Amino acid sequence: MSKLGLKIFIRMSLVVIVVFLITFLTNRYLLPTYMVHQHKVHLNKLVDEIEGLSVEQVIGRIEQLRQKYDVTIVHTPYLHNENELNGNVKDLLNRQGITLSKFWISSWSMDKLNQHETVMKLYSQQKLSTSFLVAFVNKEDTLFVMGDSIAQAMDPLYIANQFYVYITLGGLVLTIGLSWLIARRIVRPLAKLEETAEHISKLSFQQVHIKTGDEIETLAESINKMSVSLKDSHQALQDRNDNLKAFISNISHELKTPLSLIKAYAVGMKDGLDDGTYLDVIEQQTDEIQHIVDKLLRLSRLQTETYVHEQVDMRQLLKRTLERYLIPLEQHGLRFELVDTAEHAIVQGDSDKLDIVLDNLLSNAVSYASGRVIHGELRSQDGRLQISITNEVSEGTSLDADKLWEPFYVGEQSRNKKRSGTGLGLSIVRAIVLKHGASPRISLNDRLFIFEMELPLITETRDN
Repeated sequence: MSKLGLKIFIRMSLVVIVVFLITFLTNRYLLPTYMVHQHKVHLNKLVDEIEGLSVEQVIGRIEQLRQKYDVTIVHTPYLHNENELNGNVKDLLNRQGITLSKFWISSWSMDKLNQHETVMKLYSQQKLSTSFLVAFVNKEDTLFVMGDSIAQAMDPLYIANQFYVYITLGGLVLTIGLSWLIARRIVRPLAKLEETAEHISKLSFQQVHIKTGDEIETLAESINKMSVSLKDSHQALQDRNDNLKAFISNISHELKTPLSLIKAYAVGMKDGLDDGTYLDVIEQQTDEIQHIVDKLLRLSRLQTETYVHEQVDMRQLLKRTLERYLIPLEQHGLRFELVDTAEHAIVQGDSDKLDIVLDNLLSNAVSYASGRVIHGELRSQDGRLQISITNEVSEGTSLDADKLWEPFYVGEQSRNKKRSGTGLGLSIVRAIVLKHGASPRISLNDRLFIFEMELPLITETRDN
């Protein structure tokens, strides 16, 4: 038996034993006293009725009172001689079939009767295993004696207590059986929960199916939810670690090339091989390293930096950004087509940060576009400005849209300098867009890479 089952068994057994002891002690010590008390109450009612009648009325109704209260009633003139009074009362009781071995009206009782006080005495008859409860009433010098026989309760109670012992032993046996059933019902689901929790602690995110209809079932459901949540969190952490490894590998490659070139040209200068271009190459490679570091620092700052919100015309901002990409678009044989159906494109935001967003999006589109056209669209709907940029990608390209937002994920893993990167651009975009209360979306549909975001429009603009 398990510890919990043993605990249940012991506690249930203690309950049975305590109940038995209380019952036994009550029957042994309180029940006889209670029985005498009830008989006294019964006789007191008779005494009260007699007190309300005259002597003649009482004598005339003695037989009626005997039947009504089921007691023995005799009467005799009240004599002040103790021996004569006791003799007369005993004779009268003998005529009623009441023979008492120990019966005597003491001088103390006679003093009370002389003052017309009711005296009640209990005479124990051990040989007969009975007791005789008697009430004495001195009414107008006539002594009324009312007696009620009380069967001695100790023998039946002894038998009853023996019976309770047998019941208790049977109860203990029954308790063992019930404890086993209850322990099986309660402990088995708990054992399953313990086993499931052990698996979860070892990163095996299992679930448990328990149907008990009580708090244990609720606990099982909570553990299942926790298991799912931990599994998702663990998977997300694992993915992030994998992305981090990829990022370290990628950034190491990005830094290794310029550093190797810097070292090679520095050695060439030391050996006197400089043809006048070595410093230019070193400067160019240093700028490349600086560019990577700047992007990392920018992403870090964007998480905590304060944004200066003002009215921003996204149409004009997009136009200025496109002007910077006229030459890159021409070099890649691309053109940008804009569909603008928005009534106005004034939003509340940080102009510099939104410029970074558009710059990164156009940079990605130019780098990864495989067609000849990059499509842009501005449209307004339900008080929000919808901005989308679409470019065609190479056939067979597959992207994990959710992972693209991760700061260490690179969609194109080739080492072609034209298409590889640190994977920080879209992370920067997402950080900025989220700070503007919007949710960016990325999708790949039929070789079309689509970026979308919505910004709340300002319906009333200030005059400049």
